[in-house]
Amino acid sequence: MSCWQSAPADIICDIGESLLDSNGHDSYVAMRYVCSLWRSAISSYQRLFVRAHRWIVLEEINEFSDCAVHRVLVNLSTGRMVKRRIPLLNDHVYVGSSDGLLILVEKSEPYFVKLWEPFTGYLVQFAAGIIHQQPSHFAVETHGVPRLFHAPGGLRNPQVMCYDVSNGNMEVRFGDMPVERVASMTAYKSDVFVLFHNRQLFKITGAGHEMHGEFILIHEAPTLAPSAMTHYLVVSGGGNLLIVVIGIAEILIFCVDVDLRTAVRIYNIGSQALFLSNTRCIAVNAENFPTVKENCVYQACISGYSGPCGIYEFSLTRPRKRKIYHQSFANEVTYALGGRPLSMWQVLIHYCLFRNKCRRPLSQV
Repeated sequence: MSCWQSAPADIICDIGESLLDSNGHDSYVAMRYVCSLWRSAISSYQRLFVRAHRWIVLEEINEFSDCAVHRVLVNLSTGRMVKRRIPLLNDHVYVGSSDGLLILVEKSEPYFVKLWEPFTGYLVQFAAGIIHQQPSHFAVETHGVPRLFHAPGGLRNPQVMCYDVSNGNMEVRFGDMPVERVASMTAYKSDVFVLFHNRQLFKITGAGHEMHGEFILIHEAPTLAPSAMTHYLVVSGGGNLLIVVIGIAEILIFCVDVDLRTAVRIYNIGSQALFLSNTRCIAVNAENFPTVKENCVYQACISGYSGPCGIYEFSLTRPRKRKIYHQSFANEVTYALGGRPLSMWQVLIHYCLFRNKCRRPLSQV
C-alpha cells in the first residue's frame, strides 16, 4: 500500500476507471474509503482525470415531472443501470454524452456549457456560452483537460466550434478543402472526428491558434439509391471507428484505419449493435441488453431522413432492412405502446430520438 505514491499516474487512473466502468459509483467509493493511500495518490496528481466511460443518461419522458432531476444512467458495455440524482438538471438542459461525460447547457442566459462526470463529480465549465438548436452535434476530446466541440444545426452550416477552458471558444479550421455541413461527429480514442456530408473525414488536432482539422480521407463508398436519401454517420463502436452509410433498403458499414487513412467495408460487428438517428448514435454490447440483437443496426428515421418515418432493423447476418415500428418521434413511440414497459431496444432507440425538446436556439427561449 505504501507504494501508491510512487506508482505511475496512468496505473492509478486505470484502476479508478476500471472500478467506475464495471460497477459504477459503488466500487469506486468503496476503494476510496478503504484505501486512503490510493485516494491520496489520486489527489497528488493535479491533472489526473479519473472518470467513467461508456455511460449515457436516459431522458425523462415527462420533462415536467418532480423527479426530472433523477435519471437512469446506462453503461453501454455492461448493461448496468444506476439511478442517480443530477441536481444540475434543475437549471440545465442535457444535450448528450460523450465518452461518459454529460454535456449540460444552462437554461437561461448566458447559456454556459458544462461537462460533468456523474460518479466522481468532475466538472468543467467553459467561459463561453453556447447556442444549441436541433439538430446539433457534440463530442468531447479528453487529452488532458477536456475540450468540447459543437457543430450548430443548420442545413448549410459547416461550422465546428471548440470550447476550451484555456483558450475560450474558437472555430476549427479545415484548410482550403471545401466542406459541406456536418453529417456526424464522434469521440474515438480521446480524439474527435468530424464527418461532413461530402464524405470528408477529419480528426481535430492542435490547440489554440494551431488547432485545425487534419484530413483523414474522402469516403469512396457507393451511393445507395436514391442518392438524395443516402446518409452518412461516423460512430465509435467495438473499439473501432466506423462510417455507416444508410440508404432506404440497406446499410453499409466501413471500418476506418486512421493511421493508414483507409476505410474497409465490414460485414460483421460481432456482439455489437448500433442505434442510429440523425442526432445521436451509440454502440452497445448486445450480449448484455435483453431484446437487442447482436450484429444488428437499429435506425430511427424521421421524415426526409433515409426513407419513410419509422424504426428499422438491419441484420448484418442476413442483410435486410425491415420496419419494426411505424412511428418516428420519441413521444409517439412511447405513448403509442399503450403505456407498456419498454423493451431495451425501445429504450435505446428512444434515447437516440429524444434530443431535448427545445426546437429553437436557446437564445430565443
